[in-house]
Amino acid sequence: MKTIAVGEMPLDHEELDRLPQSGAVNHLRALLIDCGMLESRDESFERFEKWCRVKVTPFAGEHRQAIERYISWSQLRRIRDMHSAGQDTHAAAHNAKQLITAAATFLQWLEAHGTTLSLCTQGDIEVWLTTGNTSRYTVRDFVKFSGKMRLSALLDVPTRHVRAQTRRMTQSDRLAWLNFYLTEASLAPSTRCVAILLLAFGQPLSRIARMRVENVILDTSGAMSLRLGHEETVDVPQPFDAIMRHHLESRARTRTAPVDTNPYLFPGARAGGHVTREQLKKELNDLGVNILAGKNTALDELVASIPGPVVADSFGFSYTAMGAHEHYTNVRYRGYVHGRVDE
Repeated sequence: MKTIAVGEMPLDHEELDRLPQSGAVNHLRALLIDCGMLESRDESFERFEKWCRVKVTPFAGEHRQAIERYISWSQLRRIRDMHSAGQDTHAAAHNAKQLITAAATFLQWLEAHGTTLSLCTQGDIEVWLTTGNTSRYTVRDFVKFSGKMRLSALLDVPTRHVRAQTRRMTQSDRLAWLNFYLTEASLAPSTRCVAILLLAFGQPLSRIARMRVENVILDTSGAMSLRLGHEETVDVPQPFDAIMRHHLESRARTRTAPVDTNPYLFPGARAGGHVTREQLKKELNDLGVNILAGKNTALDELVASIPGPVVADSFGFSYTAMGAHEHYTNVRYRGYVHGRVDE
């Protein structure tokens, strides 16, 4: 702060990047952006590029070339395109890190077993998959890439099929949790809003964390709706309407500045930022909510009462994803059959 104040250090992102990165530096950067002294930038993208450079350092030779090509051509290029288009790269970078970590772990495993990617056989793949946990199937994307780029033989990692029932809760349990969050006034309005968005609207926590105040719409009559998809809005019924209004009036303040100018529906601790997915996850887990099961069951119930394409457009999901929920709930062709019978 002193070197900035006396003019010994230029006030820009490049100079801050040269400092040892810490929570204090990140917090200072957020404050400077929030007060308009630094231009905003996509920190997820910047951190991802630095993370990638560190991730390749343990490798040399053939494996160094393979992991660098995979990062540059398969992952980094896609995220750079998103960044150039002004899209939020947080979720994409998180997913890319998982894929790159799986690739790096696999290459280290090959080295530990005295072989290389170019010499890897289908037998090696089978051993890899059967001697570890199910997260090892994540290497599928890297294996497909390496085969296509002729870095290895054409090898196969099957798609991992997870039993659907492990990702659901009963409808009665979902309704019980909804009733709890709708009526438990001792909880913070923000916590109640997050839980209802998950359990009633099927929204993933990563999306909830990045929701903006502008996603909550009040029309001229005072009725509230949410923009969860690209264009369509979803009506907010009572008593959720009242809970959301309470939250909007009392959004948490950061340690250093009010959140009046913060654009996010759920402000984080840093100026101008949003709460993290991990913070939301901890809040719900501490009370015993199975997050993935709750989200999936909410979407199952939505497609059971509303056509899947309408759910996709209104709630911000792909047609393919909602088609999978229709298939799970056996409603995909129900309307078609009833229509044919009525004829």
